[in-house]
Formats: sequence, C-alpha cells, structure tokens
Amino acid sequence: MRVALLGVKGDFDKAQGKGVQRYMYEMYKRMRSERNVQVDKVETERTFIGNGLSFLAGNLFRNFNDYDIIHSMDQKPLIPFLKGKAVKITTAQDLRAILQNRHNTSSAKDILWIPINMLGMRSVLMSDYIIAGSTQTREELIELGYDRSRVTVINHGIDERYLKNSKTKKKASGRRFKVGYLGSFEMNKNVVFAINAFKKAEGEGMEFEVWGKQTGEYQNLLKAAEDDKRIIFKGFAPEEEIVDIYDSFDAFVFPSKYEGFGIPIIEAQARGLPVIICKDSLIPREVRKYCLEAGNEEEMKRLIMRLKSEGYGSKLRTKAQAYARTFTWTKTIKETLALYKRIIPG
Repeated sequence: MRVALLGVKGDFDKAQGKGVQRYMYEMYKRMRSERNVQVDKVETERTFIGNGLSFLAGNLFRNFNDYDIIHSMDQKPLIPFLKGKAVKITTAQDLRAILQNRHNTSSAKDILWIPINMLGMRSVLMSDYIIAGSTQTREELIELGYDRSRVTVINHGIDERYLKNSKTKKKASGRRFKVGYLGSFEMNKNVVFAINAFKKAEGEGMEFEVWGKQTGEYQNLLKAAEDDKRIIFKGFAPEEEIVDIYDSFDAFVFPSKYEGFGIPIIEAQARGLPVIICKDSLIPREVRKYCLEAGNEEEMKRLIMRLKSEGYGSKLRTKAQAYARTFTWTKTIKETLALYKRIIPG
C-alpha cells in the first residue's frame, strides 16, 4: 500500500508549536517505520497567496496515480484532478473556520478568510472518508450532512516523554504557587479570561507564567496584564523543555473557547496537573472529562485559590493522569493504519 501524506512545506517539522503540525510530524515519523505501508510526505511550497490557496494550487494537477491513498492532514482546499483510483482521506482537525459565526470564536481577520475556509470545508465534505480528531468534530460533520458511516474518530496522542513519572504536587503553604498556560495567543484561545481571573486572586507567593509565540493577541494580553507583575510572559516554549515547563506548574489553565481536540489539556493531566477550563467552552467530552470548569472569571479565581490552599486531590489526580496517559501516538497510528487497511484490503 502506498500513501501520500499531504501538507504545506514545514508542516511536518517537529517544533511548530501547534497541535495540527504536531499531529503531522508524529504521523509521518511513526508511519515510516511501518511494514507493508510506503508513506511519502508530499509538500507544497508556501507562497504569497496563503497556505490554503498554495495547497490547492500545488495539488490540483499533481499526479497521484501511483498512490492507493492520498491523506490530507488538515482541512485545506484539496481538489486533485489526477488522483486516479486513489482514495481521498481528510483529517478534520476542527471545524472552527466554518462554524466561527456560530461559535463566535474568531477575529475580523479570520472572518475575511471565510470564502477560503468555505472552499476548504467543501473539499473536506467531498472526501471519500474523513478522520475526525474527536467525537465533537464527528458530530459537527454529521450535522453538516456528511455520511456518518464514512467518519472515523481517531484521537490525537501525546509523546512518550509525558508518560514518565511526575512528581506529586503538595499544598503551596510557605512556597510559591505557579499557575501556567502554554499555547497560542489566537483570540479563540481566550487567554485574557485567565489573565483577568488570576488578577483577582489574592495572597503572597503566586505567579502566572504564560508561554507562547508573540503572535495573535499577544500585545493586547501584555496590556491586560501590565498592572500585575505576578503575570510573566515567557515566550515560545522550546520543544525539548516542554515537559519541564509543565512540571514547574502547580495548576494549568486552558480557557480556549473552542478546540477540535486540545492536546495541552491531556499533556498537562499526564504530568499530574489539575486543568481548569471554561464551562461554556466547546472542548470534546473525551478531553474535558477530568477538567475543573469555571463559569466565569470569579469562579476560575476561586478554583485557583482552592488549589493553592488545599492542593489537588490525590484520587482525582490519579484518575485524570491514568486516563490522559491512554492517549498515545502509538494508538493513533494503529487506528489510522487499521482504517487504511479496511479501505484498501490485502
């Protein structure tokens, strides 16, 4: 069986800092060692017309006749005229781009890209099969009219390094209590919610470390936090240091309004951290299962203060950690290969 994994140049690199690219990197790296499957990464060049249109143009007349499966790893526009008998599979990471008006999760800049996003979504729905990153995405695809029998849920995983032993956090009495966030600063991530909640927290020895690239809402977040010196922006988290960064936290906040999956939640829980999310966020049920949920900024503040004074209950911590550690890339690859073989038997 010969499979083409499609992406834009750089998408398969290791340290991109985004869940989609992490998925693409892990898929390609691990599938290359599988027997009976020849996997090629097929990359289009990044151009001035944007990644989506570059991807469309680069694959429109690409010859895929020698492949059994062409697998688009993200929901970019894909209409290959020369695919021959190849089966087209798309991984739907999340449907925020198409559902953004309903979920109110995007900036004005995002909304300007609606026509391109619509084209991307149209091409997704033209796929022979779709891999949904979560049950939530599967339900959204079915709601949009896609055949439920052709949608397979395959969750993302976490790297084996997150599965190594982690230290149990004790109560913070007499020492510093560190809240952490690690992710992007897109408007959808709603980081300002966590900043405002933390600013309400009182008491000595508290700090909030915010990790991420200086893009998106970064400048606005700096302004929101400027009157509270306990909030520290640390910059982009180097790939090789991420586990140590998680282990330095006492609590992890992830206030995102919408996630197709939410890898940082699982990573943090695998390291034994309590994770606080927003109660009204659209985060898949399999990911939010053991999260603490805040209905407003005041409630998030109270959860932070409770964790500081009482610690994270060992029973809940053990359950959450064991559950998070069931999400592995080995499992993701195994389920993906099983789908390939079901589609192309023999």
